[in-house]
Amino acid sequence: NGQGIRAMNAPRLAGVDDWYLVRQVNNFRRGIRGAHPQDAYGPQMRSMAAVVSDERSLDDLAYYINTLR
Repeated sequence: NGQGIRAMNAPRLAGVDDWYLVRQVNNFRRGIRGAHPQDAYGPQMRSMAAVVSDERSLDDLAYYINTLR
């Protein structure tokens, strides 16, 4: 339901703008985010961002997440 998982330090996604989600996934893909050695969760997010194979899939995913409340 997009509420996040505190135990995994996973943020709430419900209510986040779709453009922001797309930008951040692309930032993880490009290494702009998640590359700092002290970022404990960055590598995990970079791996997850790589799973979304193309822009259409990313747009669809962001659209779906935007429907969650």
